[in-house]
Amino acid sequence: MVISGAMYDGILQYMQGGVVVLDLQGYVRVFNPAAAHLLGVDSGHAIGQPFASLFFDHAANDDFSQAVLDAIYDPALQHARDLAFYREDGLIWLNVITSFLWASPAAGDAARKIGLVALFVDITQHKDAEQELRRNNQDLEERVRQRTQELADANHQLHERLAMQAEEQKQLSHLARHDALTGLPNRRLFGERLTDALAGAASFAIAYLDLDDFKSVNDTHGHEVGDWLIAAVVERLKTCLEPEDTLARVGGDEFALIIGDPKRAEAVMEAIIARVGEPYAYEDGTRLDIGASAGLALYPQAGDTVRSLIRAADAAMYDAKRAGRRTWRRAAARIDGELAG
Repeated sequence: MVISGAMYDGILQYMQGGVVVLDLQGYVRVFNPAAAHLLGVDSGHAIGQPFASLFFDHAANDDFSQAVLDAIYDPALQHARDLAFYREDGLIWLNVITSFLWASPAAGDAARKIGLVALFVDITQHKDAEQELRRNNQDLEERVRQRTQELADANHQLHERLAMQAEEQKQLSHLARHDALTGLPNRRLFGERLTDALAGAASFAIAYLDLDDFKSVNDTHGHEVGDWLIAAVVERLKTCLEPEDTLARVGGDEFALIIGDPKRAEAVMEAIIARVGEPYAYEDGTRLDIGASAGLALYPQAGDTVRSLIRAADAAMYDAKRAGRRTWRRAAARIDGELAG
């Protein structure tokens, strides 16, 4: 999956962890908002400055800045350390992971280091918990009999908290790759599966599908009915696919498919257009009529990269819309990297 500049900027903008990129001279090239918050340094001031100079006024942080800069000259590829950092509002602990950045080598050339990326995560609460546990253990040694039950209760609470955090992390990981309404793979997971298919399959097909007249249903009957209709469409789409196929929701009324056997692709398209176009009866008896326009692209005929296949399927889908909607079109085969007319 190719990450665009806008996606890259968005990832940096909303990451909870701090990200700092240094060149080999120790100058700051990237300084995301989370890093600005954690380190108490304005991003605009940091960019282009020597990393160590950001902390000249805070001698207590000399060890922190030196540990990051030392990684530039250390032959090890990656470091991970817990470091103390002093801010105006007090001491925090940061887990710092540093790793080299490499330039993509030209054919026949060796990879070349071009900089260092440092990732910062605030682990102050974890450190505070460790210190508190040590204090409790010291007190427990002095009053073992009196504190046995209290220690058991604290240990039970700790396990519950860790289990809750693990479950929350599992849910977040799922939501990052799945659509909240339908549970289908989202655009991100679809891209990952398409990348896997390109790496391991000799041939397959992808399709892009857009619901016709869905907006009017949503505007007329409201989002609750619209959500119900999306779920009903998904159930119909599933009946047209095999277990090895992928069905993803990549937009409000847009879906994407990976069809493992391209020989089934045309039959799948016909079935989808027919099934999605059948009337829907909402729970109060309201009749809902929508259709679908779809574009089909075969690998490797229509493209041999994630981007080219998606573009081919998307273009074919708009051909179907221009042809009157509620139908499908197949992307033409490429000729020397271009689509046939």
